[in-house]
Amino acid sequence: IAIMYAGEIVEEGGVYDIFDHPSHPYTKGLLNSIPKLEQNEKRLQPIHGLPPDPTRLPEGCNFYDRCPYRIDRCEKENPGPVGLTPGHRCRCFLTQEEE
Repeated sequence: IAIMYAGEIVEEGGVYDIFDHPSHPYTKGLLNSIPKLEQNEKRLQPIHGLPPDPTRLPEGCNFYDRCPYRIDRCEKENPGPVGLTPGHRCRCFLTQEEE
């Protein structure tokens, strides 16, 4: 599975990697917005904000303005992909700091 945001793959991995161990904040937001059959939810959890204009992408991480976990570095630098486990990669400075 490849998760794309603003024309860039932000996370990729197998089904279990993505659904059981999501690492990118956008992937987590997508999965949190899926209704759960076993819960009676009146409202879904949206990802706040709007995607960037694809013709004027920001200097740093494309998800910066919407990310609840952003750090200062994200505003100026776009993280490269980092291997988390074999076949599971993520573009996020938070996953790089955990290594």
